[in-house]
Amino acid sequence: MNLKHLIAILLILSGTIISIYSTTPTNKKDDFFPLSYHHPAITNGIDFLKTKMDEDGQITSPAVTAWAAIAIASAEENLSKWTKTKHYLIDSVTRLNESLATDWERHCLALVSFGLDPRNISGIDFVKKIKEFYHNEQIGIENNWYDDIFGIIALRSCNVPNDDEIIQKSISSLCKEQKPDGSWGDVDTTAAAIIALTAYDSINTTIYVQKAMNFIKSQQTDEGGFFSWGSTNIASTSWVICSISSVHENPCSDIWKKNNQSPIDFLLDLQQIDGSFCYSKNSTMNPEWMTAYAIIALTGGTFVTSA
Repeated sequence: MNLKHLIAILLILSGTIISIYSTTPTNKKDDFFPLSYHHPAITNGIDFLKTKMDEDGQITSPAVTAWAAIAIASAEENLSKWTKTKHYLIDSVTRLNESLATDWERHCLALVSFGLDPRNISGIDFVKKIKEFYHNEQIGIENNWYDDIFGIIALRSCNVPNDDEIIQKSISSLCKEQKPDGSWGDVDTTAAAIIALTAYDSINTTIYVQKAMNFIKSQQTDEGGFFSWGSTNIASTSWVICSISSVHENPCSDIWKKNNQSPIDFLLDLQQIDGSFCYSKNSTMNPEWMTAYAIIALTGGTFVTSA
């Protein structure tokens, strides 16, 4: 055997060893979307959330637990394995802030994702509760579009019909506040607004959705992710992916690639050895929250579970 053959064999063997013993999560870049229940990125992310669950089923806080529950429901074939989470969602209703519509809306989405009846949780009707926040043709705090957006999404997930007066007027108010550039101020809010508008499902909102999608596309960076709040980050990118799913587009398609990087590539590149997802390339803050967001996005979630 000559030296060239020996070097070739050693290179092949070294590549094999690296592929077997690498501790980096599987982030193979391909155009398959959504990711399946069994994709390593999903199973590793779910396993990470399991390690962060308290004895009572809580993950960090009621808010993060709600996002985690939505992620679990979107990525788990057998919810019977998550009885602690289910009981926590029911028991933690008493911890919700009575004056914050977003607390009730977020929790409502988690309840629906777990197959629970949001109209009767410990005697509380979440649909009625969310509607009580409606005044002056919008839901919740004036000039805070998140409670309107999540209100619309939550009510539609509870099968409140399109012709419901509160939904119609909230949609109308939301459309009126779209900025000339197509946004509602930032990428996250704009992506969430797209999901709300598509949940409403009316041809009358098509032009608003298209303008919003054009704005979002303009905020994509060479990393494949989306810039908001000072960085290209996983939270904003996850919301964008969910909005892309809501309009039945593929975030791996060429139109959603920049520098040959898709939003899915960006998310997968930020997954860590323990299964968690970083907020950005320079920050690991809120790993439980960011992991929940990433799982929902990667599995094609739109937060509208039954409408």
